[in-house]
Amino acid sequence: MITVVDSPHFFELYSSKNDVADHVELIGYDAAGVERYDELGQVQVERKVVDLLVEQVECADMIFLNKNDRVDDKQRGVLKHIAAALNPSAQVVHCEFGKVELQTIFGVASNVVDMDDDEDIRLSVKAAKIASPDACAVPDCADPSHAHGHSHGHEHDHGHTHGTSAAEKYGITTFVYSRRKPFHPKKLQDLIAFLPVKNAQRDNWIDHIPAEGWSLSKLMAGKLHVSDQGNELSILHSIVRSKGFVWIANHPNSAFHWSQAGSHLALHPLGMWWAATALEVWPDGGDNSSSEVSKVLDEFDLQTRWGDRRQELVFIGIGMVQSDIEALFDACLLTDEEMAQFEEYMVDQPNVVAVKSTDSTPTGRSVHSMA
Repeated sequence: MITVVDSPHFFELYSSKNDVADHVELIGYDAAGVERYDELGQVQVERKVVDLLVEQVECADMIFLNKNDRVDDKQRGVLKHIAAALNPSAQVVHCEFGKVELQTIFGVASNVVDMDDDEDIRLSVKAAKIASPDACAVPDCADPSHAHGHSHGHEHDHGHTHGTSAAEKYGITTFVYSRRKPFHPKKLQDLIAFLPVKNAQRDNWIDHIPAEGWSLSKLMAGKLHVSDQGNELSILHSIVRSKGFVWIANHPNSAFHWSQAGSHLALHPLGMWWAATALEVWPDGGDNSSSEVSKVLDEFDLQTRWGDRRQELVFIGIGMVQSDIEALFDACLLTDEEMAQFEEYMVDQPNVVAVKSTDSTPTGRSVHSMA
């Protein structure tokens, strides 16, 4: 699948707070003016422009950044590296008038569009760890908790340049936030209010006025002052994209999918955590020889009772301060006292599967039903 990006228009659309229905060029002229509310006053068309834009970039096998002649060098570089960060598997190509050599297109394997949310986040986490400036430099290190990067002195067409990094040249970085404690729902709700987002579905959330002034162009130009002293929450405005799994204490068995792009955030249930899911509905029925089951088992924490429940969020941004952002999210986790109460509450909700270390499978792990 190929996505063609209007390079000069990308920055405007990424900063948009509009619904898709606000743009007749996206919904078709026949649908223009169609009533967007049902008889109960509920919005029927809620998808945001930036959500559609990000999906089209992230699901592509090739990304053509068109109208290359209509952007300056900095915009060109920022756009290339953001596209590569959004979709590390895609080939990113600059072009003008939509002209691309045929040999560039033919032979590109399609491996992105068929991914589900689980696989998409797995690949995003892996790519973010590789791209992390803290990537482990120890040769042949096998510690999965370390980020493993690579460096060599040439450019290729998968959107990243070795030598002068995107972080050094444009301030673009990515990192993974991973924790094995649930979020307190009220603390997380309060933090979300300070992201550069507005979510009309949550009237009880703070209507965060500074979000009106957020734009990708301002962030790129350093005009958002996200590092102002005395306003620690402003660093959240340096986040361009974040997505992943969220574990919330008042929904202990449900995995939530977090997807934030620009000024839009969607947070919704994705399904049950695998630890709370009956083995017969696992991929391949929970067969320990299955490659899909192996991927799931890798996500289990064998040191605690929580299985695959976790926070796992990929952050992409410009001028981010990882330690500050992590500290703000850490403050939303249950305290030790709250965690003790949570553990007591969960006694009556045991896992329905158990994962153990074993020498009998290639992955060194096996799963069985607790029923």
